[in-house]
Amino acid sequence: MALFRALYIIWVFLLIPLFNAEEFTPKVTRTLSRYVFDIVNFDDSNTLIRADEDSVEISFDAGENWKTIDGIEEPIESFVVDPFRGHDRAFAFVKTAPKFYVTDDQGKSWRPLTIPISEKASNYFCGITTHPIKKKHLIIRCDLLTINDSGVMHVGREIYTTNDGVSFSQVKPSFGKIDGHISTTRCDFIKSSEDSDLGGNDASILCLFRNTEYIESIGSTIDKSEFILSTDGGETFKELVQFKDKVVSRYEILKHHVIVLTQDDMYNEMSSTDIWISNDVSTFQMAHTPTKIRHVNMGQIHEDSIGRIVLSVSRERDDEDSNQPGAAEVLISDSEGLKFLPIKWIPNNQFGYINVAYPGFLKGTFFWFVSSLH
Repeated sequence: MALFRALYIIWVFLLIPLFNAEEFTPKVTRTLSRYVFDIVNFDDSNTLIRADEDSVEISFDAGENWKTIDGIEEPIESFVVDPFRGHDRAFAFVKTAPKFYVTDDQGKSWRPLTIPISEKASNYFCGITTHPIKKKHLIIRCDLLTINDSGVMHVGREIYTTNDGVSFSQVKPSFGKIDGHISTTRCDFIKSSEDSDLGGNDASILCLFRNTEYIESIGSTIDKSEFILSTDGGETFKELVQFKDKVVSRYEILKHHVIVLTQDDMYNEMSSTDIWISNDVSTFQMAHTPTKIRHVNMGQIHEDSIGRIVLSVSRERDDEDSNQPGAAEVLISDSEGLKFLPIKWIPNNQFGYINVAYPGFLKGTFFWFVSSLH
């Protein structure tokens, strides 16, 4: 009898939430607007911000009531909530000027900051990288859209850093303006998260500039790159001598390692790729791979909870016949990141691309999605 009574009590407690859920009716507020590009919210807050046609609107009650922010005068291109200070800090970037606004109190007040762009443009598309620990350290990247009298559009990129949150310094390569048909202009903080244990100091910044130019005299393209490091928050930079005579195609900063990919032949962007690993950002060692790597999929470099690096590799051309696609595979390293082996249970006859997903809330779990070519 006691057992039936206990089961009845459990059954009642299970049904009560279901009845409550059926009675719940969400409150919906309709707001008319001619233009809504983006709506952002702060963490654990009812504050919302949106750009209207010629103003910026804010709501402190989850969208029920809105009012215009008087401190922002220009049309806003985009909003960014600081991923490390999501409860109170956000940025609003102006479309028609190299300028942005900052709030540190959930939008109650805003202060303007101007970026000292070197050339005038028709429109500015800027973004920001914040530091997980040092609040005043920022990296600003701006794409400059310029249309000349002939209607030809040109897009350039400039990068600026600050370690006081007010004054900005431009970071640029020694080989001048990047204007080739392929270019990389990128800077990142070495400390990418609060729990990053990479060596060096918290103010370190890594930057890559890469350009591909067509040389008419030789009838071919040539790649050049410059890989530089700052240890003082962007005030000074020095080139990483180890990569001075190499073409750096890209890099990735993880929690335990920095991965650098270099191109074997500066005259052939399809040449094989070498992988370099560092855990102190001062010395890099070349990793061992079972075969020559042609392509490492963009955005497909991950690290598991014990520091092993996972690479998704797809060969669009193999060594025997450059006209035939090569097999895609996933490589995983040892804990030092210096020796890679293929994951055996993935079929070795897959042609195409393998996308890797690593959800941080499921430790030790990876998902693979294969896109085959037929």
